[in-house]
Amino acid sequence: MALSAAVLLAGWAPELVLFLDQMRELEWWPPLLIAGASLPPRALDRARAGSDIWIALPTIDRDRQKEAVDAYLSLAQRHEIPAAHQLSQFAALTSLQLFVDALERIGGPPDRRSLLAEIDRTEMFRGGLFPALTYGRDRHIGSTGAWIVPVHRGRDADPRWVDAAAG
Repeated sequence: MALSAAVLLAGWAPELVLFLDQMRELEWWPPLLIAGASLPPRALDRARAGSDIWIALPTIDRDRQKEAVDAYLSLAQRHEIPAAHQLSQFAALTSLQLFVDALERIGGPPDRRSLLAEIDRTEMFRGGLFPALTYGRDRHIGSTGAWIVPVHRGRDADPRWVDAAAG
């Protein structure tokens, strides 16, 4: 039976290991795209070497500016923050930077309505740890895309930014 389809996995679950075992039994290795920010490091150990596996990530090293990383490391050291959940810490720090940026743009005492309106006017905010963030009245997510990163062995490919706003 010839099957040719890509498989999109919305995130990590322990069942992914069972799924990979079943793929191995069937000798069926379609391209896999996995929302991967929460993947444990050994999640894909059972995948066949050379398989077409791509992970979608909200940020990669090339998004990070040295000054922002240095500021984060200084903060983490001063407050003895463990580095185990660095991506979540980067997201929290970026959210705080966005909040402070909106407060500064208001210029006076904020209220909830003026703060939300100012956040909705945010375009291409760069905190230095994530890609630029844009918000709007009908857009409250921030990032306009994701990095698609190859993780399979035997293939030389660069990460690619896929921008939903360009679409």
